[in-house]
Amino acid sequence: MTANENVLENQERTLDLKDLVLPFVLGIMPLLSTIFHEKWVPWYIVVILIAYLFEPDKRLRYQQNKQFLAPFLIMILVFVFFTLVSSDIIKSLKVMERQTSLLLLPAIICTSNWSHARLALMLRVFVFALALFCIFSFCRLGLFYFNKQDWINTMNEMQNNQAYLLFKFPHLVHTHPTYWSYLLVIGNIIVLGNTFFCFFKKSYVAIAFLLIFNVTLLLLASRTPLAINFLIHIFALVVSRNLQENFSWVKLFLALLAIFVLGIFIVPRISFLTLKLLDVFKDDRLYLWPIAFQKIKENYFILGEGLGLGIIALKDYIIENGDIRENYNSFDLHNQYLRHYLDMGILGLFSLFYLIVYPVLKLNDSLFSSSAFLNFSLVLLFAIGCCTEAPLYRLKGIVIFSIFYSTFLVSKKLLK
Repeated sequence: MTANENVLENQERTLDLKDLVLPFVLGIMPLLSTIFHEKWVPWYIVVILIAYLFEPDKRLRYQQNKQFLAPFLIMILVFVFFTLVSSDIIKSLKVMERQTSLLLLPAIICTSNWSHARLALMLRVFVFALALFCIFSFCRLGLFYFNKQDWINTMNEMQNNQAYLLFKFPHLVHTHPTYWSYLLVIGNIIVLGNTFFCFFKKSYVAIAFLLIFNVTLLLLASRTPLAINFLIHIFALVVSRNLQENFSWVKLFLALLAIFVLGIFIVPRISFLTLKLLDVFKDDRLYLWPIAFQKIKENYFILGEGLGLGIIALKDYIIENGDIRENYNSFDLHNQYLRHYLDMGILGLFSLFYLIVYPVLKLNDSLFSSSAFLNFSLVLLFAIGCCTEAPLYRLKGIVIFSIFYSTFLVSKKLLK
């Protein structure tokens, strides 16, 4: 048993029941927010607030971690400002009310009494719950496959492909495939971080989690999370060299080559993923991006339409000029940077950049050190993910972002 494992085991023995509640609820909340309707999120927050009342030394923890709240506070102040100057305050308030969690959850986490054992418990709860949900989804997929053969064949013939079963996969468990994929990538980040921080005592448990999460990611076939997941695995391999005196770049190259060959062999056999990869440059959702740039240009690249009003400007444009899209008719830009820039101008865009890259700015060690792994991997996830999704305009995205960003920031002092 390593020194880290001894410390973790000794800390776990001293945890009382009241010490377990907050890590447990925070660990399971991102998954519950993704699986179930967002209307239940306030109730999860109520439970967190009740557990938070029993946290000791709140003022001391605030003094230690208050700098981590700065980017969240700046973001909220920008939201408030562009709500006040909005030409339609009611519509702006509907967007603003979701942002409460973007400051409340980090404030709770940054002023709570964390130890290595409590942090490990929270991450374990999240990973175990996510793995159980994946296994449950596999069972639902298997039952659907065996009971609906005729329907699957009919739909495949109508679409002239073999992709219907995997298209149906996330719908069987009523989950958004992209946000589920983000959770899986975060699960992989935590499990890969186990090499450095001993969240799980048995290596075969970590390997089982990696297998479950990566298989599920391939079945969901969300393109951006898959690309991010690949980059994070490469990053983990590079960081791991710091733990090995006789690190071999030849072994690293062979490992990457094996992953590449495996991908070449597997991907063509997952028809849904193949179709989505071939459709990258024909995605109807990209149609709105040039229109958004035009609106930003009309605002002199400085001003904004007002919080939540950018989508109304896009809708008015479509009504006036018509919609040439065939497969996608929403007005969501699926790009957090463009949404911020269109709604809140250059000030909103800068506040978003600052929030996303803040964990990297706070790194005291090398970017490729083990202590930087969790924070930089999460920055990589959200920095790239915000190019094809707008998670900070959806409550489930806000919950995922605020919980893991603030938790990993606080963990810097615990995971030396």
